[in-house]
Amino acid sequence: METAAGSPEVVAQEAARPTLLVVEDDAAMRRMIEEVLSGAPAEVVAVESSQAALDYLEGHDVAVVVTDLRMPRVGGLEVLRFARRRSSLTQVILLTGHATVESAVDALKNGAYDYLKKPFEPDDLRRIAGHALEYWQLNRENLRLREANRAWAGSEGLVGKNPAIEQVRRTVRAAAGYDCCVLITGESGTGKEVVAHLIHAASARREGRFVALNCAAIPENVIE
Repeated sequence: METAAGSPEVVAQEAARPTLLVVEDDAAMRRMIEEVLSGAPAEVVAVESSQAALDYLEGHDVAVVVTDLRMPRVGGLEVLRFARRRSSLTQVILLTGHATVESAVDALKNGAYDYLKKPFEPDDLRRIAGHALEYWQLNRENLRLREANRAWAGSEGLVGKNPAIEQVRRTVRAAAGYDCCVLITGESGTGKEVVAHLIHAASARREGRFVALNCAAIPENVIE
């Protein structure tokens, strides 16, 4: 295994940096791809066989895989399928010197992020890999927000069991069942935004974004 910026152990220590895995059995091409992607905001790890890629994917979280399509024993499509089974967040870019419409369609059907024909322009690979990393980041953040939403809804976000709190909980559940605007009033610090979060988390729109807008901080002639 070769790496452009450290070993797999280094990747594990730098958890904040996403991993970009390069799978290429041709040594010269592998080194060229590593060099092209060396400036990406990720830890680049390169392996020389599809089996080594499967082994690496088994034990590591990978943001983006750049893999050759045709390789001995296990091809790039199998690497793609395995990576996507391991994590639906992982984005896979397929490279091939034998591009056909059928292989491109097959790759996209199996969830490939993109498909690039050899020889390719370095800037094209750099751009596509950069976009794939951004897409991975957006999907990961979206998943985190959904999980936070579910946790919020499950905890109901309110502390206490007195009659007043129980009445607020009942009101929140009732309001969440309607497709309408809800006006929440109360003094500063009483938890109006908490109640708004709870209504959103319990509503049919819970998979969408919750956006809190501080109207007091926006000039009156701009707020509309």
